[in-house]
Amino acid sequence: MTIHIIITMLLLLAFLIGSIWFTKKKYQINLAVLGLGAVAFFVSSQILEKLVHILILHPQKDGSIALLQDHPLIYIIYGLAMAAFFEETARLVFFKWLEKKRSLEKADALAYGLGHGGLELIFLGLISLLNLYIVLSAVQTQNPQVMQLLSENMLKTHSVTFGLADLFAWF
Repeated sequence: MTIHIIITMLLLLAFLIGSIWFTKKKYQINLAVLGLGAVAFFVSSQILEKLVHILILHPQKDGSIALLQDHPLIYIIYGLAMAAFFEETARLVFFKWLEKKRSLEKADALAYGLGHGGLELIFLGLISLLNLYIVLSAVQTQNPQVMQLLSENMLKTHSVTFGLADLFAWF
């Protein structure tokens, strides 16, 4: 089973690299814009959005969030709204800034999207698969302590949280 995870990770990475290579060759995208798209995604979603989550959600030391436990639907709507707000605002700010530097081209939108989406693919796809690989490897050892720890953590984790990021990444 773990070989399938490794193959999937390699295919995702090959898809990303192939997409960049193809668009660079066919549409002459600017790699600097691609890199800045990745930076915009990182700053907006991994720094600024996370700060707001800490301020609003007040996660406990064990990682639990009261809103998730008490009102999972409101938590989902909140998460969607924050992701949309921060990512779209980053895109708007970036393109306004770039427009002051030079005239915009269609290839700029493609490059930005590849940078943003590429880094998101790495965070959501590759890192999630790496976590899955580690958990499956731990399970395959059949160590009773590892199995007990995994069972306890599975019981503590709210079922709504499984796969939400991946599900809503398509929208």
